[in-house]
Amino acid sequence: MADKIRIDLGNERSRDGVLIALSAMLALAALAMAINNILLGYQNINTVIIAEFLTSGIFAYVAYKTVKRQKKPWFAVLISYAYGGLISLALYTFPAGSTVIQWWYAFPVLSLFLLSRLHGTAVSIVMLAVATSLSIDNNITVFDRAWNAGLPNLILPYLIILGLASVYEKVRVQNERQLTEFALTDPLTKCYNRLALKSSFSHFQSLDTQYSILLLDIDNFKSINDTYGHEGGDHILIKISQLFSKFFPHKNIFRIGGEEFLLIIEGEKTESVEKAQTLRKNIADCNFSYQGKSIHITISAGLVSGIKNQSLSNLLLSADKLLYQGKAQGKNCIIQ
Repeated sequence: MADKIRIDLGNERSRDGVLIALSAMLALAALAMAINNILLGYQNINTVIIAEFLTSGIFAYVAYKTVKRQKKPWFAVLISYAYGGLISLALYTFPAGSTVIQWWYAFPVLSLFLLSRLHGTAVSIVMLAVATSLSIDNNITVFDRAWNAGLPNLILPYLIILGLASVYEKVRVQNERQLTEFALTDPLTKCYNRLALKSSFSHFQSLDTQYSILLLDIDNFKSINDTYGHEGGDHILIKISQLFSKFFPHKNIFRIGGEEFLLIIEGEKTESVEKAQTLRKNIADCNFSYQGKSIHITISAGLVSGIKNQSLSNLLLSADKLLYQGKAQGKNCIIQ
């Protein structure tokens, strides 16, 4: 797991819905074109008809598996390449000037939605090269005209579609990342919030590494707010969260409410206790200040080790009881 939490807040389900609709429509379109070509009695296009039936089955398979929540990572590549291959074959097989070229203009939008921006752009450029080479060949061998006749009308609209699709996809991905980050991040301290904790906690439980949770609370925080105002309290929250980052990865730090934080500590119980005590001592020894005035800060915390096979709510309940036990014992301590 990278130092940033990566979770899905529903975007993937939305993309799955679009993939289902897109695959189903392509399946029906390919089937309809195959039947249409048979009924029209086109000669020498048996290969295209077979390819249309084959790709219709591929698209239907992807739609069915996605509906059944059995989507594979390579489905997007399969859809894009199957569509591109079918259109390329049709462009090569049908007579010069065929309206099949109209299907070709949808490829940049489809590929940039299904694939990464770089991958989608690359295969779209390959498709542009295929269509351009076929057009040049038709100009020379079929129409007996200048090799570049009609190429601007072929290339420029395609490039416009590709450029717009690429820009849109770039903006979409950036907005998706920013919205996800906003949803997961506490705006004051820039630590992750309770939603991020709930969303990512199962990942920590799935790892082979042992983890403990440390639920901590800043002692006498109300008096800080009363003395220095909420701006002073906010200043302390920011500074203490920055101190946490010196000891633990950013993805392991969560502000879950007010002056309460939760830290996920890697290691066996003894190691976790040592790390927690080191943090507590550093906070107690640190010289916090606001508007030139020194502020002494301590924390109380409850530590629960062995997070596997336990619900987050039960772990929080246990840690909370230990935390308040520490408060009752005089504060500035960690209870395990």
